[in-house]
Amino acid sequence: MQSNFRKLLLTSATRASFSVMLTMASVTALAQCWQDAGLSQLTANVARQYFPGLLQSMPHVYLCSDDQIPDPRVGGIYTTGERAMRIPLRSTSQGNLTMTLAHELGHAETERRGLFDQSVQGHGVGWMRVMIEAGLGHEAQRTAAFFAGGGQAFQLAQQAVADVGRSQSPPSAGATGQRPDGSYARPTTRCVTRIEYLITDANGRRVEVQEFPGCAAK
Repeated sequence: MQSNFRKLLLTSATRASFSVMLTMASVTALAQCWQDAGLSQLTANVARQYFPGLLQSMPHVYLCSDDQIPDPRVGGIYTTGERAMRIPLRSTSQGNLTMTLAHELGHAETERRGLFDQSVQGHGVGWMRVMIEAGLGHEAQRTAAFFAGGGQAFQLAQQAVADVGRSQSPPSAGATGQRPDGSYARPTTRCVTRIEYLITDANGRRVEVQEFPGCAAK
């Protein structure tokens, strides 16, 4: 009886210790990603241009140390369920931060509209479709080339957008940026308010100051 009681105490202590370890690991992981006011502001501006439906309930946006997303080919990660975007610090200095944010916001829009699927590593027909509809077909087309099945998903998304267009009032010519040969041009530009934003590291030190373009992609 006493032996069983000791085993029970040991089991409880082990579980408690494991729980503490998990909690500490979670805190450590969170410490490597932080919310940055400047990045959040920029993300909201990108959403306003491409996915205004997200503005009522924006996803959480975190800036992360590069070791949290070590693959240099990955500019950002969106986690469904959490509705969280994680952007590695290196993406803030690569000259395409606005498009990186638009790409990840496309995942948030896909989830918002109930179009998310796991195919093509999360870049399936639903994601391709919302990107094309937002005038970001060039980014969908670029992404399709990186994943098996991406080309087929892109074609199916094009067809879905075309079907919707036929069932509704036809969009203005070139509304999605599609050329006659089926490829997609980068978006045209329109002038927006210039906003300066500040990116800081986990210790609050300035990393970079950029300006949102006076004329930004639409």
